[in-house]
Amino acid sequence: MIKKLYIIAESSANLFTYAPLETKTNDIQEQLITGFITANVSFSKAVIGKDLNTIRVGGERLIFFEDNSGLIIAAIADTRDSIMLLRRVMTEIMDSFHMLFKKELKQKNIDFSRTDKARDFKYFIDELCKKYIYSRETWKNILAVVTGITVSFFLSFFFLNPSSNLFNFLIDTINSGITQMDIRIFGLTCFIIQLILFSVLAPGSFISGLIAADRKNGKIAAIIHYLVLILIETIYYFTNPFYMFLDSITIFFYIYILLVFFPAIFLVVYYLGDLGGWLLTRVRLYPLEELKMKAHEYIKLRDDII
Repeated sequence: MIKKLYIIAESSANLFTYAPLETKTNDIQEQLITGFITANVSFSKAVIGKDLNTIRVGGERLIFFEDNSGLIIAAIADTRDSIMLLRRVMTEIMDSFHMLFKKELKQKNIDFSRTDKARDFKYFIDELCKKYIYSRETWKNILAVVTGITVSFFLSFFFLNPSSNLFNFLIDTINSGITQMDIRIFGLTCFIIQLILFSVLAPGSFISGLIAADRKNGKIAAIIHYLVLILIETIYYFTNPFYMFLDSITIFFYIYILLVFFPAIFLVVYYLGDLGGWLLTRVRLYPLEELKMKAHEYIKLRDDII
């Protein structure tokens, strides 16, 4: 989410400021920031020969670039937000700025934040940011785990259904591999088990990360979904006639394979959860926690007054 946004002229004059967390702007601070950004743009062009458009400071990222008209737009945003997505949002803001303040731009070095159109433009930025924001609340992490388990559990019935040809082929392969000790059959057995586990767990892990919409939470949701699913299926299958299809040696062999390939499957689940979370961060911004806190304070104050 954009915490602050500046539109700056070539002369370093600040033309517009958007600060959703502040009720009053600090003129001295704005002059320092706009001067710093303009100097960086000029330095990168003259010395490096290309745009230096990203600076990371602590938990925030400063992004800025110059458009075709020579105006510079800069934003202070969360480091977790995608730079490409932020640039897309900032480009839309800049295009709208040119359209709304077309006449005013002919006058140089005017602070458009103090004009009558500023309120409409700030409202436009609010609505634009809302369109790109995806909330990462706790209930969505829970939903991610539940959805992942549901998807994987459904797929497990499809791939491990005792009435299916694939299941019977797997059992025959395992039994023949144990009795004959053929290395080729043993390898085929390992491959089939890995393929089934991947087919069962991969979609659920990816969907868990996608719903969590965060790389860290996506990994956690995918891992929890994996562990819970293994527990549920173990309880389910060994309390049903499923195990009657297997002799004791085959069950031991099956558990042995699961333990051997647990790290590989774990890594697949881990990185698919990460991939799902990463993909959504490419198209959705993080919300401002400070704004949520202000909203809660406002609601509480309103309730107290009522």
